Amino acid sequence: TILAKGSARANDAAASARGERAFRRARCFTCHRVGDEGAGTGPDLTDAGARFTAHDLLVSLLEPSRDVSDQYRDTEVWTHDGEVFVGRRVDAEEGWVAVQEANPIDAAAGSIVEIPEEEIAGLRASAQSRMPTGLLDVLTREEIGDLLAWVLADKR
Repeated sequence: TILAKGSARANDAAASARGERAFRRARCFTCHRVGDEGAGTGPDLTDAGARFTAHDLLVSLLEPSRDVSDQYRDTEVWTHDGEVFVGRRVDAEEGWVAVQEANPIDAAAGSIVEIPEEEIAGLRASAQSRMPTGLLDVLTREEIGDLLAWVLADKR
């Protein structure tokens, strides 16, 4: 299975190198930081092997919306005139709600939208992760196992 192969290869240098290439190919650095590289809009994966089990990481890769931490959860905002904004809540002046919308090219560069509270018809936490389902569809099962091995490996 992918899980067994990924766990077994966590300390295999060749699998780790292939895993880093798979991580790049799937564009994981767009949202995730590993060491000094990548963005911080998704969880930092630098020491993921010390914080997560191989099973939990694989589930997060294959079903990203299954369990989204509040720290990374987007907010959905509807206005009275039918507009919908989805993004990470950011600080705003009193009387306003601000969300930073996702940017698929550069996750840290999403635009900030400010909405006056009196224009808001509804607001709720999004059930969807910013990590798209099927993101790993560009990889083979072997590459997913290598990616898992690389993320599990200690890179500190």
